Amino acid sequence: MSDASAIVRDFFLLEPEALDQSVEAFRALHAIAPVALVEPLNLYVVTGYDALKEVTTRTDDFSSRAVSGEEGALKPALLSADPPVHSRHKRLAGRAFSPTALRPRENDIRSIADRLIYEFIEDGRVEFVSQFALKFPVVTIAALLGVPIADEEKFVDWAFAHIAPLGKPGGLGPDAHARNHSLMTSFAKYFDRVIRDRRAEPRDDFISTMVAKSDEGDVPLEDGEMLSILRQLLTGGIETTAKLLTSSWEMLLRHPDQYALVKDDRSLIPNMLEESLRLKAPVHGMFRIANHDAEVMGCRVPKGAMMFLAYSSAGRDPSRFENPDVFDIRRKNASRHMAFGYGPHKCIGLHLGVMQARIAFEQLLARLDDVQFAPENKFEPFPSFVIQGLNELLLTFKPTHGASR
Repeated sequence: MSDASAIVRDFFLLEPEALDQSVEAFRALHAIAPVALVEPLNLYVVTGYDALKEVTTRTDDFSSRAVSGEEGALKPALLSADPPVHSRHKRLAGRAFSPTALRPRENDIRSIADRLIYEFIEDGRVEFVSQFALKFPVVTIAALLGVPIADEEKFVDWAFAHIAPLGKPGGLGPDAHARNHSLMTSFAKYFDRVIRDRRAEPRDDFISTMVAKSDEGDVPLEDGEMLSILRQLLTGGIETTAKLLTSSWEMLLRHPDQYALVKDDRSLIPNMLEESLRLKAPVHGMFRIANHDAEVMGCRVPKGAMMFLAYSSAGRDPSRFENPDVFDIRRKNASRHMAFGYGPHKCIGLHLGVMQARIAFEQLLARLDDVQFAPENKFEPFPSFVIQGLNELLLTFKPTHGASR
């Protein structure tokens, strides 16, 4: 094994004021080496497309247990579990997220999008993050889980509590940590009741599907495993979907020619979303830990070393994408990004996220015309080097003919 390692002693993305420079930071690392040790973090950062593919598929060498963080009744699951446990979870939980299972829900999701749009359409302006991008996945997921509408507002707090510690410069202060712990405890108590209810009386919802017996002979999911999976659904299904919706509008408005294309031809919406995911993935990446001494692309990674898989950088790898920094909604290989991960741990909720985003933009483009940035936008990034996107996005628009109530 080679002892050679690329070592980086200055990583400016750690500074709060540099969070909007993630593209430059990961590009700089990639220029040094596809795998590099960032000394200030004691973290091996993987940025090359091929290196990312290699690490994600070597599950015996690199473990996902580094991302667990589950407490109390919660157990490692999906993103925080390794095969064969992860494989079983994916088979059991994945049934609820398959295209076949989601297709009958499309009309309901479209109705939710329209309802939220009509709440602000007569105003001619919207703070898109709070009034639509966050509320849409919250209401959708609440409906899919079969929980009361009155409980939807709790979901945003729970999702933020799970995301808040991820990649936040300086970490959480004592007060924020205590609030997060309280929120996660209330989350566990709430869904523990729901899970017990669905085991006793199954319904036509996601939780009932996940607790049902498997046709493949798998041991049914335990309550602690279900809680962990639901926790990841809230984290991945709310905040990341919100970031995809927000970033897509941001890039369309920064590229008026592309906005004009998708307005005139809405069949381009799916590929527009793939191109948005390629250029601005909602999640920069995930963590791994080396199970033993290993080597990736000539870089020695010692046993116990923490790694960060910068999936967002894969979408800008010039060896895979021509003119990688150009936003082109007709790009033929846009979907080859790694915004949803790669290999065994590729996100099981990707079909739900993409379906929600597609339906949202179909309805938004049908109802809103002449969408523009409001002049008071600050374009402040989410305070994390793991989550990528804006904290708010102020838009002005004109309702399309007949769109107002």
